[in-house]
Amino acid sequence: MRLNFQHSITNSHATFPIVSILTLILWFLLPPLSETPSFASADYGLWHLMPSMMQEGWWSLGLSAACAALMVYFLTELNNGQVLLRINSRMISTMLAFLLALAIPCQEWQPGVVVALFMLFSFFPLFTTYQTPSPQWTFCIYLMLSVASLSFPKILWFVPLYWFLQGYLRAFSIRCFMSSIFAVMMPYWFYAGIALITGGMEEAIQHMLMVVDISNIGHTEWSLHGITVWGFTLLSFITGCTDFYIHQFRDKTRTRSLYNVVVFHGLFTAVLIALQPVYVWTLLPVLMLSTSIVFGHFFAQTQTKFSHIFCLLLAALAAGVLLVQYFIDDITLFAVKN
Repeated sequence: MRLNFQHSITNSHATFPIVSILTLILWFLLPPLSETPSFASADYGLWHLMPSMMQEGWWSLGLSAACAALMVYFLTELNNGQVLLRINSRMISTMLAFLLALAIPCQEWQPGVVVALFMLFSFFPLFTTYQTPSPQWTFCIYLMLSVASLSFPKILWFVPLYWFLQGYLRAFSIRCFMSSIFAVMMPYWFYAGIALITGGMEEAIQHMLMVVDISNIGHTEWSLHGITVWGFTLLSFITGCTDFYIHQFRDKTRTRSLYNVVVFHGLFTAVLIALQPVYVWTLLPVLMLSTSIVFGHFFAQTQTKFSHIFCLLLAALAAGVLLVQYFIDDITLFAVKN
């Protein structure tokens, strides 16, 4: 008997609302984990200035849920505007909501959801510049990265990647390069001016030094919860990438180029997490953006016996990911120091 559940899920208008409701239920009704990561160190820039009230209880859940809802909405708009799927489906944004529901620490108000939101904002002007070098759109791309770096300075490591991505899209020039430098520096000009007036230059200097701090590279300490969620997200990402490259001939040239950009972006993020697991909960929402796009492409447009079986296996693994986070203590699996 032929299985048609994947086709039904993909084409049903009820899929997205149902997954969104389930995500909200998991978000607000499940109890918090016994141990949650801390984001008070200098690695997280100005995040320590966030009022403690906003990082606890219902305030934390509400703000993070609002940020996640914005991510899902704008990913839907990105899909509509750039025609990332050949069919009318909401699987890309549905997949993002599904992944966010699985990562329990990402449901707290923390730098990762803010960074991921601004990273998603950067996709809009980046995709718009396809084969059209534009200093104006380039400024918007890097301004989003720079604003995100105020809560996580190391996000500026993505700047060279974006230069490469613009070059791949044939949308880079000397004027675009100068525009990107100006965009990255502009928030820090304001920050340095405020710090000078308020006497916080030492803190501002420490913030800027964190951009070039590489002390955590090569110092890997994987916890069970982190490697479980990262491994599931990475497996979904690799599955989507593999399917895309097998069936990419069905997409238009422009769509293939945009998906290649998403793949490069996801690979870069996955490697950063592997090199610096201490930032896994901050970078994981960024990886989920790329994963939701490529896996949504796989789920919506590949309907074979293998894809049906594989999606059932992933659903079982997703349930296992939740169980591991709630019923198994977050222990350190292994640590490798410099």
